[in-house]
Amino acid sequence: MVAPRVTSEQVQALLASGREDLVRKLHAYLKANPVATFRPRPDVPEEFDEQTGFIESKATFSIAVGGNGSGKTVCAAVKTAKHVLENPPPRENCPFWILGETFEQTCATCWTQNLAQFIPRHMILTIDWYKPKRNWPRAVVLKHPTKKDAPGWVITFKSYDQGALLMQGQSIGGYWFNEEPPLEIVREVQVRCRDYDSPGWADFTPAHMRDPSWPELYEDPPEGWRFFRMNTAKNTAKKVQQWASKYFTSIPEDERETRMTGAFAGFSGQVFKEFYRPVHVIDQKTKEPFLRRIAEQLEQHKLPNGWNFLRAIDFGYSNPLACLWIARDTDNRYYVFDEHYAAQKMIREHAKAIESRPWKYGHPCYGPTWCDNNDPEGIRELNEAARSPTGAQPYFRKVEKHPNNMGRQISLLRSMMMVQGDGRPRIYILAKCKNLIREIRGYRWQQGASGPNSPNPQDSPVEKDDHTVDAMRYGICHDAMGGRSAPDSVSRGAHERESIRFSAGRS
Repeated sequence: MVAPRVTSEQVQALLASGREDLVRKLHAYLKANPVATFRPRPDVPEEFDEQTGFIESKATFSIAVGGNGSGKTVCAAVKTAKHVLENPPPRENCPFWILGETFEQTCATCWTQNLAQFIPRHMILTIDWYKPKRNWPRAVVLKHPTKKDAPGWVITFKSYDQGALLMQGQSIGGYWFNEEPPLEIVREVQVRCRDYDSPGWADFTPAHMRDPSWPELYEDPPEGWRFFRMNTAKNTAKKVQQWASKYFTSIPEDERETRMTGAFAGFSGQVFKEFYRPVHVIDQKTKEPFLRRIAEQLEQHKLPNGWNFLRAIDFGYSNPLACLWIARDTDNRYYVFDEHYAAQKMIREHAKAIESRPWKYGHPCYGPTWCDNNDPEGIRELNEAARSPTGAQPYFRKVEKHPNNMGRQISLLRSMMMVQGDGRPRIYILAKCKNLIREIRGYRWQQGASGPNSPNPQDSPVEKDDHTVDAMRYGICHDAMGGRSAPDSVSRGAHERESIRFSAGRS
C-alpha cells in the first residue's frame, strides 16, 4: 500500500509535540518514505524561482528551465518519485521512461545522483542492471501497490541518441526528459502516453539550444504545456553558493542570465538579442487593438492607405527558397506579413506560389522584389513570369552586395528591433511568418565572432537556417538604406476596397 502523505505542517507539529513515541514513528516514516523529506523552495515567480509550482503541477507537460545548480534536476526526480509512489500503475509492468542525452548520463544523473535517494528500497521488486558496480540500471521494477509480488511501475532508462524510432511501440505511464529533448522525440514520447493520458516533465538549462523553437514554445506554450523557472541564486546550499560565486564571474555577461535563471533570450552567440515575441510578433494575444486591425488587413494583402509594399527573396533549391511580403507604414515602420518557404522546387513552381498572392505590379505603392544576386537566372525567370518591363527597373531586382554590407545591415535591423522613444519597435512580424520567427531566434554568430563591425571577415553569422533572415535583410535594409521613398499622395480610387486609415495612438 502507498503510505499516506505527511505535510510539512504535520511534520513540524509532531516534532513540536514533545511526544517521543510520535517522533520515533515520524523518523521511521521519513526513512521509509524519503521523498517526504524534500522541501521545495516556495515560489517567487518575480525572481524566476518556482520549485513548488513545478513539483505540484498537474499540467500534461511541465518544463523546468533553470540555471546550473538551481535544483531543477532534483525537483524533477522528486516529481518522478511522487508520481510512481503515489499513483497506482495503469497495468502491471507499466513503463515510466526517463530520457537524457546519453544512456550513461541518464543512469548517472537521473538515477544514481537523484532518483535513487527518493525510491525506498522496500518498494523495489527487482533491478535490471546495466553496470551494477556503478549503480547504473537499465530498468527499476517497483512492487505493485495492491498485488503481492506483482510488478507495478517499471522505471526505464533511455537516451536521445537512440532516436525517435526506438521510442515507438509501447504505451507508457509517464516520462521525464533530463536535458533539452529533441522536439521530434518529445512528440513521439507523448504519443506513447495517449492510452493513459499520462503526464510528463522535463528539466534543462537552455544554453546552446539544439532547437531554436523552444523560446517560441516558452512564450506561447501549446495546450497542456507549462513552463517553470528556477534560479541558482535562490539555492542557499553553501557548496552551491561557493561554486556559483566563482562560476558566474568567469562566463560572459550575456550568458549569465541563462546559466542562472534559465532565461532563453540573451545568451552567447545570439545575433538578434533585441527580438522578443510579445513586442515584435502580432498575434491574437497582442494587446493593442490597432496592431490587431493592421494584422487583419495585411493577412488579406490589403494595403492600408498611404502605405507601401515590397518583397524580398533568398534563393535556394536543396535549401528553401524564402520570399517575404513586407509593408512600410507612413512612420517608416516595417511589417513582415507573409512568407513563402519551400525547398526542392523549380523557379516556375515558386513563381506560381508567389503569384497566387495579390500584387499590383507597376503600382506606385508596390515596390520592387529584392533578390539574392547569386541566382541571376532565377531573377530572369521570375521577371519573365511576371511580364516585367525590360530595362533598369524590373519588378525583380538583384541586391548589391559590398564588403561589410552584412555587418551594417545586421546593425540596422537590430537598431530597428529596439523599442523606440514612442514605446514601439520599427519592425513587426505577423505570427503566420513562423519560419522567419524561428530563424530569427536561431540566428547565431560563428563561435568566437566578435560582432557585426569586426574587421575580421570571418566574424559573420552561421550560414544555417538563415533563409528568411537573409530575405528580411535584403528587403528592409535595401528599402531603408536608399530604396524609393513613399509617394506624397496616392489616388484612393486606385485601391478603394483595400484602403483603411490607422493611427498608432488610437484603438
